[in-house]
Amino acid sequence: MTGIVKHFDDFDDVVNKDDLLALLFSFHGSVSRLVFWAHQFGIFLVQTAVFSMIPGEAHLLIWPILILSVWTNIAIYVKRYHHRNKSGWWLLLGLIPFVGPLIVVFECGLLPGDNNNRFVPPPKAEENQPIVEEVSAS
Repeated sequence: MTGIVKHFDDFDDVVNKDDLLALLFSFHGSVSRLVFWAHQFGIFLVQTAVFSMIPGEAHLLIWPILILSVWTNIAIYVKRYHHRNKSGWWLLLGLIPFVGPLIVVFECGLLPGDNNNRFVPPPKAEENQPIVEEVSAS
């Protein structure tokens, strides 16, 4: 991976394998609500499909899939907290019985993000500015 901190606004921002790996496995950067909910839905579909195909005796096959899905879920939640301009440690609120998971899902899934946050540097000004050429009057 390149080590570049990136904000994933939608899936058009995932342009190569390194971006996909950074999205799923890195704790740096931020993600929008669209990417957050798409990931949650994708994990649900993958786990449902895999767990329905694996017979009851094949418990060893479930563990790698479960570990990968937990890791990617934690990474997406941390990035969502970054987009809310909060530390990823806020995810530990989910450990509070009963209300913790509700707070985390409400915070990450329903509240809007902050594009001016401390976790993702703003884009360079020259990338956002139109190219203007000075024309001298002769």
